[in-house]
Amino acid sequence: MRYLILIVLVAGLAGGALALPPELSPSGVSVPAKDDSHVGTAPTRDAREGGEDIATAIPIPLMPYQDSGATCDNLDDYDEVCPYENSTSPDVVYSFVASVEGMARVDLCGSEYDTKVYLYDADLNLVGCNDDYYFDDICGVYTSFLAAPVDADQTYYIVVDGYGGDCGTYYLNVEIYSSPQVFCPPGALEEGEPPLADDYEDQHNSGCDGLPPVWQAIWAQENACATMCAVSGWYDYYGTDMRDTDWFEVIATDDQLDWTVMAEWYMTMTVILPPCDTMVPLVTQQVEPFNPATITVPVTPGNVYWLWMAPRDFEGPFSEIDYLMDVCGIADGPVAVAARTWSAVKSLYR
Repeated sequence: MRYLILIVLVAGLAGGALALPPELSPSGVSVPAKDDSHVGTAPTRDAREGGEDIATAIPIPLMPYQDSGATCDNLDDYDEVCPYENSTSPDVVYSFVASVEGMARVDLCGSEYDTKVYLYDADLNLVGCNDDYYFDDICGVYTSFLAAPVDADQTYYIVVDGYGGDCGTYYLNVEIYSSPQVFCPPGALEEGEPPLADDYEDQHNSGCDGLPPVWQAIWAQENACATMCAVSGWYDYYGTDMRDTDWFEVIATDDQLDWTVMAEWYMTMTVILPPCDTMVPLVTQQVEPFNPATITVPVTPGNVYWLWMAPRDFEGPFSEIDYLMDVCGIADGPVAVAARTWSAVKSLYR
């Protein structure tokens, strides 16, 4: 690996998991339809859960923290839109004081109903919110997870809630880790993304999202490899959380492309076969914070490929994300710009 990273972790992170094209396409604008037939199918009551409300929140003494409980015998005290509204589910509350400035991870993996989870600061400002994160046989379907920045010595409240009146057994895992940094090594290429700001019009390496479409060429620095420092993130776009998507273009020089990413936030990386109208996502990999993720994919020498990067989670108050990537098996000259057709696919990749 040819990059330089300095990291101080307080808690370890799990490796990234493979995902397929749906991770590539959330728009942050439209709210997907959701089936309610599962709501209320697994009620559980056992009085072994968190506090009823903020005033009676169960304190978390040490991190990492684990607990389980059931919410059906509680009241509906709180609700947030992320993105579904008008929930009538009962909820429970935990509290903690952050020991360091960093990132809090609140995970409901394994819970047995359609969960929602929120994180509030001491003034009850919403710091993070998630409804549906997991869709698998291990952590469950419609199960919640959030990660949000926290400040040292500040109090925070976790609300374990549900969607549409659903309740049941939950499993809570909470951890905090300090914020390390990704450092750009000498000689690395610079992406040059303009600073993200409210109502930002993303026309820098915006690929199939752009009007007109624009790709950023990456060519080898030495030994058919290149290292690039880049920036992504999200911002408020006229009242909607909108993420920056980065589209890079390479020419393969071998029968294998190797691409490694280290990022400060949860990201999705995808190798795509052009063009926009009929693009084919070849391999998608999830990137966990400060945990290198690698894609190795068979390719055809001389063909053009796109490397797509974007934040996986992009709700709430957060701004820019630094990330660093190595890509090997690429040409050492500028990528030719070919004629491409703009199509309605743009709306799927925002």
